[in-house]
Amino acid sequence: MRRLSGLVCGLLLFLLHLSAPAQSRDSGRLHLVVKDTSGSGLAVTGTLNGPGSVRQFQTSANGEHMFTGLALGSYKLQLYRNGFATQTIVIDVRSSEVVERVVTLTLSSLSTSVTVFSETPIGQADTDTSTVPVPVQNLSAQQLADINSLNIGDGLNKRVNGIYISENQGNPYQMDVNYRGYTASPLLGTPQGLSIYLDGVRQNQPFGDVVSWDLIPQVAVQDIELIPGANPLYGLNSLGGALAMRTKDGISNAGLTVKSTGGSFGRRAVEGEWGGFTSRGFNWYVAGNLYHEDGWRKYSPSDVKQSFAKLGWMFGRTTLSLSGVYAINNLSGNGTQDFRNLSKDYSSVYTIPDQTRNHAPSLTFNVTHELDHKLTLSTNAYYRYIRANTFNGDLNDDSFDQSLYTLSTAEKNILTANGYTGFPTGTSNATQQPFPYWRCIAQGLLKDEPSEKCTGTDTYTQNKQNAYGLSGLLSYRTARNRLAAGVSWDRSNISYTQISQFAYLNPDGLSFTTIPTYTDGSTDADGLPVDTRANLHGTAVIRR
Repeated sequence: MRRLSGLVCGLLLFLLHLSAPAQSRDSGRLHLVVKDTSGSGLAVTGTLNGPGSVRQFQTSANGEHMFTGLALGSYKLQLYRNGFATQTIVIDVRSSEVVERVVTLTLSSLSTSVTVFSETPIGQADTDTSTVPVPVQNLSAQQLADINSLNIGDGLNKRVNGIYISENQGNPYQMDVNYRGYTASPLLGTPQGLSIYLDGVRQNQPFGDVVSWDLIPQVAVQDIELIPGANPLYGLNSLGGALAMRTKDGISNAGLTVKSTGGSFGRRAVEGEWGGFTSRGFNWYVAGNLYHEDGWRKYSPSDVKQSFAKLGWMFGRTTLSLSGVYAINNLSGNGTQDFRNLSKDYSSVYTIPDQTRNHAPSLTFNVTHELDHKLTLSTNAYYRYIRANTFNGDLNDDSFDQSLYTLSTAEKNILTANGYTGFPTGTSNATQQPFPYWRCIAQGLLKDEPSEKCTGTDTYTQNKQNAYGLSGLLSYRTARNRLAAGVSWDRSNISYTQISQFAYLNPDGLSFTTIPTYTDGSTDADGLPVDTRANLHGTAVIRR
């Protein structure tokens, strides 16, 4: 029995001996040296984020630190020290050989860094911009904070070359983002030429390819990349280029931050974020933004409510994340004004209301797995629901050349039969009725020609979209080359309804009072039914 037990112990020791070298061959080491511009060693703090682990560390007084037992793969190294520019670099650990890396930190006023980006909508940002033949531009969360940008479009306009914004609706959250003549706009009918991605999910909506910038919480954005040119990797209408945005996580944004701002015209906002991580690879991040303004123009209030949450887990060579965005916004965008009215009151508006209400929850699930030190698989699944309601009051151009004042006998009779009193019984003109409405009411009751006698219309629209999809990317990288191949499948169900109601202009010259008659084909104009209703339903499936 003793001989048998001794044999078993010997066998176990032999197996352990065999396993030790194999384990060492599957792990790597990194020797880090940090210096200042004079070449002296520098004590700094930092994080090393890579496959299956997040390590916080501090270098020695001479700036050195040795990492051991690293899983093979790509690591993001971030170094911090007061007075010096934060440095972020990507380091590849591909074998058991010690990786030597010397990093020089510069003073904050002399900040330099290596910018990396992702060549595809999903995947990791690990390609140096200096190695690609296109002028990729990058905008970080810190840069957005430094310029106090109000939203994504404002930050792009201030810091990215070639981009400018235009606010055709007069609302800072309903801007057109233009780049080299191509546009990403929230206005239906605008020719779209830019593709917008958030964590690998296309933000161009299935209906009209529009982009609702108010649904993207800037506080949760880690970085933005502008990749110019028509690239089929970014899908339909990527004519001028693509904007790829990635959200923050609890690893690179640990801690609690709250920010409050205020300004003229009733502008006030508060935003906050909180993130953290554990030594077992779990991380979390939540953020929110509340914004209100009365608007520099009259009758132009807006409310924006955005929230974001992300849960992540890193184990081995696999990274998982589940994130969600929820936004409920009420925006006023009262269009352009006649220049003659602007000369009297620069803050005036043409007509009211012009409201857009957006309600949009979404979920995104991302997985990245390193099959080995050269081959990486990235997958993505998402669901988005968008409901947009609009309410617009507009002048009726067809009434401008009509007789709107003197009532006919039939109109007087129908008004009397319906209990109306106080209407003019004789000849009337613009002096007596500067804002005529009696013929509008009467024509609505007669179901005759309110489209010619009513001075306005109120239009209501509702757009509902359910979109979901899957995508996958296989990336193979060598020292000098990279090959990427992927597939995607997207499906969306769309419904759009529209109805207009006849109305007349009120004495304030801005708002309208509706009558109980609609442009639903129940009335005529020149012998033809007036029907502006829309009731569209469809399904779109895109495979790439």
